[in-house]
Amino acid sequence: MEPIVTGSQEEVRAIVTLVAQVEHAQRNGLPDALTEQFRPDAFWTMPYGAPLTGLEEISALAQNTTVIDHGALAAS
Repeated sequence: MEPIVTGSQEEVRAIVTLVAQVEHAQRNGLPDALTEQFRPDAFWTMPYGAPLTGLEEISALAQNTTVIDHGALAAS
């Protein structure tokens, strides 16, 4: 089954690129590269833990974590 995609091809490519960059940063333990993907007013909800609000909270988590299987982040 093919996913239903709405929006322009440019928008779709931008989203796919963003997801790939976040995944690459997580899988390769690159906290600065991960943090660069977020705006200063970002809100990030992960499958575990409290939601993160703002670049400062996201950056703090990224700097204090290590990468485990499948790109999931775990506290070091």
